[in-house]
Amino acid sequence: MKSATLQAKVLNPSTALVLLVTIVLMALSLIYRPTFQTIINGSSHIMMIDVGETQAVLNTWGTLHPTGYPLYVMLSSGIVAGLKLMGVSATTAPALVSWLWGGVALILIYLLATHLTQKPILGAGMTFVLGLTRFVWVHNVVAEVYSFTFLIQILLLLVALWRKPIRHRILWLAFIGGIGVFHHRTITLLIPALLYATWPDVKPLLRKPPMVIAALLLGLIGFLPYLYLPLRANTDATWVYGEPNTLSGFWQQFMGKEADHFFGLPDSQHAFQQNFDKINNIFVQGVSIPGILLGLLGLGIALRNPQYRRPSITLILAGIPNYIFAVGLFSDVLAPNIFAVQLAFAFGWLFLADEALIHNRQDRQPPRWSTKLPFAAYAALIAAPIYFSLWLYDQNHNFVHDITHDRTGLDTIALAEKAPPNSTFMLAWGPRFYAVGFAQDVEHQLTQIRRADHKADFDALLQQGPLITPEYTFFNQPITWWENRISTKIYLRAVAPYLVQIDTLPRLAETPVTLPADFDAPVPVIALDAQITCTRQQIVLTVEWAAAETPSRNLHIMVHLLDANGKVIDQADQSAPIYGWRPMTDWLPNEIVTDVYPLPRHSNGHSVRFGLYEQLADETFQNYSVQTLPVQCEP
Repeated sequence: MKSATLQAKVLNPSTALVLLVTIVLMALSLIYRPTFQTIINGSSHIMMIDVGETQAVLNTWGTLHPTGYPLYVMLSSGIVAGLKLMGVSATTAPALVSWLWGGVALILIYLLATHLTQKPILGAGMTFVLGLTRFVWVHNVVAEVYSFTFLIQILLLLVALWRKPIRHRILWLAFIGGIGVFHHRTITLLIPALLYATWPDVKPLLRKPPMVIAALLLGLIGFLPYLYLPLRANTDATWVYGEPNTLSGFWQQFMGKEADHFFGLPDSQHAFQQNFDKINNIFVQGVSIPGILLGLLGLGIALRNPQYRRPSITLILAGIPNYIFAVGLFSDVLAPNIFAVQLAFAFGWLFLADEALIHNRQDRQPPRWSTKLPFAAYAALIAAPIYFSLWLYDQNHNFVHDITHDRTGLDTIALAEKAPPNSTFMLAWGPRFYAVGFAQDVEHQLTQIRRADHKADFDALLQQGPLITPEYTFFNQPITWWENRISTKIYLRAVAPYLVQIDTLPRLAETPVTLPADFDAPVPVIALDAQITCTRQQIVLTVEWAAAETPSRNLHIMVHLLDANGKVIDQADQSAPIYGWRPMTDWLPNEIVTDVYPLPRHSNGHSVRFGLYEQLADETFQNYSVQTLPVQCEP
């Protein structure tokens, strides 16, 4: 009797459902674990652009870039706060929140798949495979809004496709849909699919205006979280994007005006082709060409089956508008568009697998091949998802690990630590800026400097102290850009390895620069002073160059680290001073140009040789004004 009772419990359908989905989530957690975002983001990959901002916002109850995503921020910030109380680090907690939302989304997918097919194992297999696709994997392990968006997409489809009657189904969809649309506007692309799936429920309501009004009012509830934006701005939150406490600022946030340049038809055939190739490559990388074809085949076969016709058409209607929008109406990549299309493919796999098992059904005749080759069919059903899972793991594991463990953010923080005290550190808005902001606002580091982005008032900042920026800034914000922003000529000088100070006045020598009697260079440039300092990892040469008069042509800078035998063991040559940004022909007479040359610290580094050089017509090199300084670093 006890044995029978135990067996009944083991075979209980609810227990089996919970066990299978638990196994799927545990397996995915183990696979995801090495790829979780555990450091401040530094990657500039298109999937990672805003991750650092989200990490900072969720730790400070701040506000995100347009459209603000206030509901996501409020819910996720609360969970991050709870995780931190449990000992989770500030960098890891936002990623765990994404896995929470993504995990719930996968549970709902599993429930819908099992509900439609009545085959929990097939549903579990499809859910596991979908969890290994690139966009799902990435957004489940990094701090981003899109696993939450995915959850809303799935919840809407689950409510719409649930076969059993749901009391006030349309009102529930209006409420969830309103939350979804106000969270992310791409949710509107699901409207055709949801209308088709629920038309028998929608049609009677069209004759009941009070119910239509009630649905609209329920949908508008999704707007209420937007009150969070001005509230946080008025309470001087640490991290607030824009000015959401002003009417114009709030409207810009709500409407996402900053993204307007992404919307619209391509302006040429070439632009369309580029976007077409980009989006299709994402699907090929995400699910493979066979995965795409099998998904489409499964959706097509499902159209012949009355049991699956409605969900199949619904998923097709969900995927097509998202695909058209991604290819033809938006020049960036939005994860919700990719999710909707990949979800259609995934259910196509599910329907195709179920079709291969229809010989177990009593209501339909099996296809010829299933009666002739039952073993081969079953073997393929087992082998295909295993092979596909291994392929996805191989395709995505290293990719996800690399972008989540990119140390550029940490390197940027280390660079900012070298900025002079009371200076303003300017970084263009983006991953590097977020890293410095996270260090200041969350980890309370870099308190000796101010930070500013490329939209700051530089005239006002220059009144407060030195204005510093990394040398790579000038690739995107060249000297002419700075001069237009400050409305005057600027002069660059290095203040630390790879850091440049923006001055509005040149630094001139107190007395006229005179050239020594043995001067041998073809331009009137000398080193007024030079010194070597050491850090744990670097030998740093600082040189104060000066010109007796403006040089008529440019020479390059030679910096060599030598061993005791005079052999070159490393170098820090530059095409021009200040990392190439201050050519000599731009110098004023008697102007002092301070430059810094970092070299790796080698145990056998004995001296540093530096000077000017040029490449001659015969492609040999000629050195001028060569000097050598001893390296005297303490162990």
